[in-house]
Amino acid sequence: MTKVVWWLRSQDPQNSGFESGFNISQQIFRNNEHPSGLTQGMLPQCPRIPSLFSLWLEQYRNLDQEVRSKRISFNHSVPTNIAQSEIEVCGDSMRSLELEMQQWLDNTDSGWRKIREELRGELGNSSSKTEIRIMIRADEPLIWQLPWQFWNLLSLSPTKRKVRITFGHL
Repeated sequence: MTKVVWWLRSQDPQNSGFESGFNISQQIFRNNEHPSGLTQGMLPQCPRIPSLFSLWLEQYRNLDQEVRSKRISFNHSVPTNIAQSEIEVCGDSMRSLELEMQQWLDNTDSGWRKIREELRGELGNSSSKTEIRIMIRADEPLIWQLPWQFWNLLSLSPTKRKVRITFGHL
């Protein structure tokens, strides 16, 4: 198994990292080898994510419990006693959050690009078929709640290596 560990800290301790950007450090541990060197960079600010997440969460919680428990696919109609428009609005909010996250995580800022490309290289490592565990340690709990599974980098692994993400405090 390969472990990729990220440490994220708000660049400005007085403000959210989404407002000021996150300092990020990345280290890769392959099987039982010594870890790679520490790569440092910065994940740029993205002030819209907290409000988009809150909006989606509020709309999701307003859906009927029965509808929420069915793992809604927002691309298909779901027979329900809830107005279809409520489901569509919730789906639109989720897609807005996903799009904002994609733009944020695909940012070409050089401080973030080196972190992302190192991870991309690890995901594309055809000599290893083992699982990759990305451990995200952050001082901001919203980081743990975001839908990381929608990041296209994680789903585009040419080797189809299984990727697991775990979260924790710094």
